[in-house]
Amino acid sequence: MEESARARAQQVAAGFTESASDYEGAVRYNLDGVRRLVAALPERDYSELLDVGCGTGWSALTFIARFGPRRVIGVDPASGMLDVFREHAQKLDDVEIDLIEADVMNMPVEPESADAVICTMAMHWFADKAGAVREMAARLRPGGLLAVLAGGEGVEAEYRQLLESIDPPVPAHWPALYDTAPTSERQMHGFLDSAGLKAIDVWIERRFRQTPVDDFLERMRVVASHLSEGMDTDELEGHQRRIREAMLAQAGPNGFEYHFSKLFAIAAKPA
Repeated sequence: MEESARARAQQVAAGFTESASDYEGAVRYNLDGVRRLVAALPERDYSELLDVGCGTGWSALTFIARFGPRRVIGVDPASGMLDVFREHAQKLDDVEIDLIEADVMNMPVEPESADAVICTMAMHWFADKAGAVREMAARLRPGGLLAVLAGGEGVEAEYRQLLESIDPPVPAHWPALYDTAPTSERQMHGFLDSAGLKAIDVWIERRFRQTPVDDFLERMRVVASHLSEGMDTDELEGHQRRIREAMLAQAGPNGFEYHFSKLFAIAAKPA
C-alpha cells in the first residue's frame, strides 16, 4: 500500500474508533441494508465467514442469525469498533469468533479459507477498491460468495452541493470525498471481473429521505469524523456552524431532503 493510502486508512480507522460507541445508533439505515443483503444470499452451508471492515459486528451477527456458520473472522483497522464487536460476541454460542485489527490490503487471513466474504459499508473508504476486491476474492474458497454493501453512485448529492455552496468555503476535501466514495454498478462489475469473480447480482437502491438536520449531522460526525482530524477547534466549530445554518435554511418542514444510494453486489468464485 502506498504511504498516502496507508495514512488515509489509519486516519479513517482512528475516526471510527473514536465514534464506535455511537455507531449503531446513528446508522440504522445501514443496518437495514445489511439485512437486505444477507437475505439476498442463496441458501447453502457457509461454514466459515470472513467479514471485512466488520465494524461493530452487526453484519456478521445478521449472517450468523440466518446461516449459523461455525467460524467468523472479523477484520477491521478500528480497534474501538472491534471492542464493541467483542461485547456482542460474548452473547454468542456455537460459533468461533476471531477478530483481527488490520486493513483490507494487509489481512493475515489464509487464502481460500472462507465460504463467504462480506463487506458492508466499508468499501467506499478503501483507496484501492479494485485491489480490495482482489484481496477479498483471494480469501474465498472455489465456489464461495462475496457480498458487498457500499455507498452508491449519486449518494447525498444534495449535501455535497450544499457544502460546495458555503462561503467562506469548507475544506475542499470534504465535498471531494464524494468523488471517490460512491460506486456505480458498472464499476462494481469491473472490480468483480478483475478479481476473477462472476457477478450474480449487482444493483443500487435509491431512497429519498427527509431527516432532521441535527440527526443528519450526528450521523456525519459518527461516520466522517476523520475528515476533520488535526483541525483547530475554533475553525472546525465555525465550519460546522455554517453547515448547520445552511442546512436549516434549505430544510423543509420535515427536515433536510436528500437522496441516498446503496450499492449491493453478490458474486461467486468459480469452482
